Amino acid sequence: MARDKENRLTKRELVSQVAEHLGYTQKEVTTVVQGMLDAIVDSLAEGERLEIRNFGVFEVKLREARTCRNPRTGESVEVGDQRIVTFRPGKALKEWVQTGEMNTGFGQAALDPEGKSQESSQSADDSSA
Repeated sequence: MARDKENRLTKRELVSQVAEHLGYTQKEVTTVVQGMLDAIVDSLAEGERLEIRNFGVFEVKLREARTCRNPRTGESVEVGDQRIVTFRPGKALKEWVQTGEMNTGFGQAALDPEGKSQESSQSADDSSA
């Protein structure tokens, strides 16, 4: 898959990868991805903390008013309180980024294209043998 020259993954590329990996259409995956992003934005806008186990935590924090300096003019500028979004990666995500390997089911397809969990598919295969 071709990436931008700055090694970015766009939403379109993410949708394409997920659709290919799970066997769904790009339209179906786009609906799910956009729905997830909308839910994250909505919860952050309401000031909620969003925790995704093994991935990380999104939080809204208050940055208090402060005096800054305009870099062009050197003039002091008062900046009011601001709500900012922070992300703190989880332990597993940090490990995956460092090693390049995912050693759990998180981040990998938990469902096969027919919608059955891989575990239940395996146990059904085992019981029929």
